[in-house]
Amino acid sequence: MENLSPATTIFHAKGFTVENSNTGLTIIKINSPWPNAESGFTYALIPKGKMAAMTLNKNEYDAIVTVPVERLVVTSTTHIAALEALGMLDRLVGFPDTEYISSKEARERIDQGNIKELGNNEAINTEMVIELNPDVVVGFGIDNQNSAYETIQRSNIPVVYNGDWTEETPLGKAEWIKFFAPFFQMEKKPIPFLVKLKKTIKKSNPWQKKLPIDPQF
Repeated sequence: MENLSPATTIFHAKGFTVENSNTGLTIIKINSPWPNAESGFTYALIPKGKMAAMTLNKNEYDAIVTVPVERLVVTSTTHIAALEALGMLDRLVGFPDTEYISSKEARERIDQGNIKELGNNEAINTEMVIELNPDVVVGFGIDNQNSAYETIQRSNIPVVYNGDWTEETPLGKAEWIKFFAPFFQMEKKPIPFLVKLKKTIKKSNPWQKKLPIDPQF
């Protein structure tokens, strides 16, 4: 039995938690991958230096990812923003529907061939994803019926769901940056974007002066 303790404090987002285990695992639980979801997902993140010494029951987790992630595929422009905020956009190797990306840095990386076009999000090009061989694919969905993700998983590439779009507040959506941070072992580091965002909201909305204080957010 894993003894878990919070790895980071979540103030505004309702859809996920991040916890550390006594054995060195980071456990991310997604309880709201899409509206009215009947069940959630549990992901185990293992430091690469501890991988050889750990034995996990794969049936207990929906995905097991070694960290820090060096190569990943994401599927929403909100994911792009999170990677930029963490300074990890250089880890991104593929994205569906790249024409919808407006980030200047990401567009430069697309033009340079560092971010590959993967078709459209409804029918992501699984052959290209498998060829890219990312450490993880961050997806989203309206339900658990995605044959493309299943194909990717059968190729031993972990797929994790991000539910930032289900949050009801801007602060809740923004706090999903803390979902991405553990994949780069950054969950304990300050995130300047979040601090700046909260200051902006407090300034423009006096009634929110008493928002919780968080060194990351």
